[in-house]
Amino acid sequence: MIFERYQTVLAIAGMNDPAQDRLSVLNWDGDIVLVIADGAGGLRGGAQAAQMVIDRVSASASRISDRQDDLGLCRLLDEIGRNIQDALGAGETTAIVAVLSEGIITGSSVGDSRAWLLFDEAEYELTSSQSRKPLLGGGGVSTPFCAEIGSGTLVLATDGLWDYVGVEVVRQIALGESLEMAADFLVKSARLPSGALWDDISVVLCRSH
Repeated sequence: MIFERYQTVLAIAGMNDPAQDRLSVLNWDGDIVLVIADGAGGLRGGAQAAQMVIDRVSASASRISDRQDDLGLCRLLDEIGRNIQDALGAGETTAIVAVLSEGIITGSSVGDSRAWLLFDEAEYELTSSQSRKPLLGGGGVSTPFCAEIGSGTLVLATDGLWDYVGVEVVRQIALGESLEMAADFLVKSARLPSGALWDDISVVLCRSH
């Protein structure tokens, strides 16, 4: 997807059927919103919890007046967490929501899905301070982050990528000329020699153009 200022590519592959991962890209009045969620495996309702993150963030566009308000995004995710707890049959999920507005990345996250900002000579984990447990739906509380995207490539991904592919390899792939090819290669890099996956994997790549 190519918006006015940003190119964004999504990739998702499931180890299980149905997959527990969910992801979305939204255009809010010219700002880009990236959302990724990984329903907790081994718990009933993980996919439902992840889908609630996607649906509730999408439905909340009109409520967020300042897209660079990282604490406002935290309040949104924490509210969604309470909604998940109250929903019949819903489990738990990780979540990242990141807003790109005027060259600034503002976001909130909880769990072990991660966001990295990658450059030719450096990489920075935006979600390094997040709480890994508990997750949304299990009492988890989100953590804010903020950065300038500059010439970097933003990578949001679930643990199906980060647990099996080193960040240096991710950086080399993600900084390739074609974001579409990079997304495909990242999924392939997490596969076993048999072609199977260790876990569900979702990836969102975004850069200025």
